[in-house]
Amino acid sequence: MPPLRNNRRTSIAVFGAGTWATTIAHLLASKGYDVTVWGKDRRALAALRSTGENKKYLPGVKLSRKIHTNSSITETAREANLLVFGIPTQYLRAVVQKIARRIQPGSVLVNLAKGIENNTFLRGSELIRQETRARFPCAVLSGPNIAQEIIHRIPSKSVISSSDVRYIPWLQDVFTTKYFKVFSNPDMVGVELSGALKNVIAILAGISDGLGYGDNTKSGIITRGLAEMMEFGIHHGANPNTFFGLAGLGDLVVTCSSPYSRNRTFGEMIAKGKSPAEALRMLHGKVPEGYETSRAVYQLSQRIGISMPLTKQVYKILHTRHKSVREEFRQIWDTKGGSELI
Repeated sequence: MPPLRNNRRTSIAVFGAGTWATTIAHLLASKGYDVTVWGKDRRALAALRSTGENKKYLPGVKLSRKIHTNSSITETAREANLLVFGIPTQYLRAVVQKIARRIQPGSVLVNLAKGIENNTFLRGSELIRQETRARFPCAVLSGPNIAQEIIHRIPSKSVISSSDVRYIPWLQDVFTTKYFKVFSNPDMVGVELSGALKNVIAILAGISDGLGYGDNTKSGIITRGLAEMMEFGIHHGANPNTFFGLAGLGDLVVTCSSPYSRNRTFGEMIAKGKSPAEALRMLHGKVPEGYETSRAVYQLSQRIGISMPLTKQVYKILHTRHKSVREEFRQIWDTKGGSELI
């Protein structure tokens, strides 16, 4: 079966011009695909077009000259048949709303964002399908993917999942390179929830780093964080094995550890006395998805009756704090441990 029903040449639109979206655009253009990038910052797009560099997010990196830019969001959508969304989850709906009626029949949509929308509690693919009335196959690319490494062709692995499993082999082929290997996983719920939930845990790991705690502390955060992710995911129908794979444990470890991790860095800034607003400004436009997702996950966990003590403390530290960060953090250790088995 041809991956695109109209059998046109694959033309790719990447919505978003941040670090990860730009990296994916570069990866695809370097493979020879026709890639057009849209972003809300017209000056940044113009600079990318004229210099071949994303100076704000990937300074010093020369990008593929095959990357095109377009400041018209509707034109960008209309001319592509593979649409890749590198938009932070809380802003994703507004973008999809603008282009929903412009998407061509036979197109495939791929979400890169790792978050859960506040108020609706929807994953990125769910809100994309909602706004497009589920007229197109939707997929998610997720995994331990530090963009600053992939852009320099450091060997990495990722996972693709789709609402229509027939498209997975084709999407694997589209995104895979010699240095970026893409695995398949039919568990779209688990893949997407893994990506969203690990960001919350990574903020806590960053807080631990900022407070000066050690490897034992972070190991405890990672392992118990994984347990929370699994319990939340299983409740929503995810396959528990997904959480031990690349999109789960793999992404959790790298996001809790890497100096490039914006969520870990955000948490470290909070521990060192910055307010959330100050820490966000210091990231210069790089969005730590775990900040807003912590609110959504905590509120939803309360609604469905799942105990998530690590997520609860991240929520309290970021959104309702009445004590110092250290005091809030210590509460995780001041409570009696339950059974380790889920």
